[in-house]
Amino acid sequence: MEFKEHPFYRLEGSDLYCDLPVSPSEAVLGAQVEVPTLDGPVKLRIPAGIQPGQKLRLNGRGFPKGSGSRGDQFIQVQVNVPEKVSAEERQLYEQLQKLQTVDPRAGIKV
Repeated sequence: MEFKEHPFYRLEGSDLYCDLPVSPSEAVLGAQVEVPTLDGPVKLRIPAGIQPGQKLRLNGRGFPKGSGSRGDQFIQVQVNVPEKVSAEERQLYEQLQKLQTVDPRAGIKV
């Protein structure tokens, strides 16, 4: 059986894959978001500190298998960094930058 390409889902076997954009604050603090599934939207808990590219699994929410069971749906997190921010948001980001205790490039050696 052949399927047309879908703008949101990718099918691998009976497993569905999709990318889910989250805001920087949702990635840092965690959030509860709605995710589209074949059966309609479901609530998904984004854990605090999730990293870009990290995958979450919805068991049994994939494509039906011949045996009557279903594959899983995998959600890959994409942190959506805003291209433009308001003056207030910029000020808050600058405050956060001053408070930052972790150097994200500390492990890079040249």
